[in-house]
Amino acid sequence: VKMCPALSYEWKEMFDIDQSVSSDMIKDAPCSVAVSWDAYVSTGVYDTVNRTCTSTRLVDTANQSVTSLQPMNVERKNHGCAHYRKDDTDFVLVAGGENSEDLASSELLNLSTGQWEMVGNLSLPRSGLRLAVVEGGKVIATGIGHMKGVEEFDIEKKRWKAVETPLRLMRNDHAVTAIPASLLACQF
Repeated sequence: VKMCPALSYEWKEMFDIDQSVSSDMIKDAPCSVAVSWDAYVSTGVYDTVNRTCTSTRLVDTANQSVTSLQPMNVERKNHGCAHYRKDDTDFVLVAGGENSEDLASSELLNLSTGQWEMVGNLSLPRSGLRLAVVEGGKVIATGIGHMKGVEEFDIEKKRWKAVETPLRLMRNDHAVTAIPASLLACQF
């Protein structure tokens, strides 16, 4: 793991995650998401023993440790993932991706219990999508499978619904970040 501590502008070698991880782990497109200032969860990590992409790891950079979590229910790579908090509980949502074909399925990891739960499907199978948590705690999926469509995950009902305003251009395998509307002078 290499980190660039805030304001240092210099990458520093922190620690080695796992000596057994091969370059296959990187080529199979896992998705990682920060769950705190100094920890992140990687989903769809290539498991060199079982040769699947279901592994989940919690990487704690403060304690320089890696913990294997319960594997996902569905093998997936090139999927989207996001972290959100509800009622003082942290969750990691994964959606879409691919194994032998594009996937519509989604699953939710409760970080308090360490358990995965299958939740509502996306409207269409898609890989190369990105998830983001936007203002108000909503999780959205964008740039899905070369489509302009945007979907929102209802964290209460645990299912996806289409958003009326599509992207202007099709996106796939892109970067995404949420910017507060107040910085853009937007009104909702």
